[in-house]
Amino acid sequence: MNWKQKPKNSPKSWDSSNAQIKYAAFLLAALFFIVLLSTALYAIIFPVKYYDIVKRECDKYTLDVSLVMSVIWTESKFREDAVSSAGAVGLMQLLPSTAAWCAKQMGEEITSGQLKNAECNIRLGVFYLNYLMDKFGSHKWALAAYNAGEGAVLAWLNDNGEIGYSETRNYVSTIIRTEKIYKMRLKVLK
Repeated sequence: MNWKQKPKNSPKSWDSSNAQIKYAAFLLAALFFIVLLSTALYAIIFPVKYYDIVKRECDKYTLDVSLVMSVIWTESKFREDAVSSAGAVGLMQLLPSTAAWCAKQMGEEITSGQLKNAECNIRLGVFYLNYLMDKFGSHKWALAAYNAGEGAVLAWLNDNGEIGYSETRNYVSTIIRTEKIYKMRLKVLK
């Protein structure tokens, strides 16, 4: 070997592979941090509040907990005191007239003030969502009715079978997307 040639085991070749190892370690650490951060962000953005109440009420009707969590997230972002411009109240944003109808069907009496109570609101909201699922037979149409009303859905089904309001189309797609997120969140928590 010529004295000007560097041997294969020279520090130069070690520096190169050392840099690659350091770079790979950096990428793995960055990936781990991103996964950790995204998990923490999902927990903040998509909380799992009122799980025990939601689970108990869903079990009565075999509704999926992730669906109801998604409805609550979409309707009120888990704010018990939420009131819409249309007058819908509470976590599941029930109109007082709808809540009164649900309570009557369940053999209960309620006041509009009780709609801000998480347990009452979820009990009535899950009952109503289950009623709509039974009546319309699909997530799409039950959610559309939850948002736009049964009359609107019946008209759309009789007309062309398409959701007639863009707001309701967006509502249904938001809930379906969010339901997938809640399925993942709840799987991690189990």
